[in-house]
Amino acid sequence: MFRWLSDVFVPQLLGTPEGGVLNKVVIFAPLPGQASYVNWFLRTFYAGIHSILYHSGVPSRDCDSLLQQFASVDRPAALILTPALGGTGLNLVPANHIIIMQKFWNLNEQCQAVAQIHRIGQMRTPKAWILHCEGGVDDRAEELHHSRGKFEVRVMHGLIGEKFSYMELMDARATRIRELEQAQSATQTSAAVPSPSDIQGGDGGDDSDDGAPGPSGTQAFRYI
Repeated sequence: MFRWLSDVFVPQLLGTPEGGVLNKVVIFAPLPGQASYVNWFLRTFYAGIHSILYHSGVPSRDCDSLLQQFASVDRPAALILTPALGGTGLNLVPANHIIIMQKFWNLNEQCQAVAQIHRIGQMRTPKAWILHCEGGVDDRAEELHHSRGKFEVRVMHGLIGEKFSYMELMDARATRIRELEQAQSATQTSAAVPSPSDIQGGDGGDDSDDGAPGPSGTQAFRYI
């Protein structure tokens, strides 16, 4: 991994800026210890790269500051984080490269990680580097990606036609999720608000909220 960084990627990161804007990369390392090691490696051997470690131990008050630092620093930069932090809706469009050091088991999560540098506001063509170590867990992850991808294609054909781009697929998926959330919210709201007939005195039975049907036959709702 470090040989690949040194021989292949770092020369590109330190190379000619794309579109006149400094090259920057988001690196997903599978474990916190590995993320720390990558950060140490870049800081120790490549002083020209501004390396930032963004981990779960960073106080919430400092998170925005680190992301702003990554966006504004006037030299090539690397933001190193773990997949767990990558799923928090980060917008990382200042980067034009992303490195997945170990394939995600879930194809959707990996696609979402890549999408964090390919969002509205991205002015360059982002490049994703997904490393694959043959003879290891990456082989199994690749199999899962292929099987899941085929399943999603069959499902999405019914929504947006036979020909579609990756971004169209993700947009359709996001739209469907919003529709389901809105429907669920509407159902919960209507269920939680009793009708006039539900709040009549009934036969004077017990009004305690024990989760059992009340005197008028209504069911008490309890959210956990």
